Amino acid sequence: MKVSAAAVALAFALVLANFADQSHGALQEGFYKGKCNVDVEKIVSDTITPLVGQKPSITPALLRMQFHDCFVNMAARGRKLQFLTEVEAAIEKSCPGVVSCADVIVMATRDAVAAASG
Repeated sequence: MKVSAAAVALAFALVLANFADQSHGALQEGFYKGKCNVDVEKIVSDTITPLVGQKPSITPALLRMQFHDCFVNMAARGRKLQFLTEVEAAIEKSCPGVVSCADVIVMATRDAVAAASG
């Protein structure tokens, strides 16, 4: 059975909505304001949005990563996907050593779902 990206995005949104009141994580919109001299979230959005247009499979790939804790460790060992490498390079150029790989994945996922009209 083939599942559309929109269905996956909807399921992901429902899971997130269920935990919205229970979340105590530090990452939130605007988290990196004041930590860098640039808008990190805009860099992520400006990088990932055109990539999603070129390769729509990026969105479900990012969504799957949200449910696999081991991916962050694999990414740290050099097994990153090309589009994440592009996003991280864009951030590191203006704000080196500040934004974590896990946060890049979360912000890229958010922007990819939005770009895919999810």
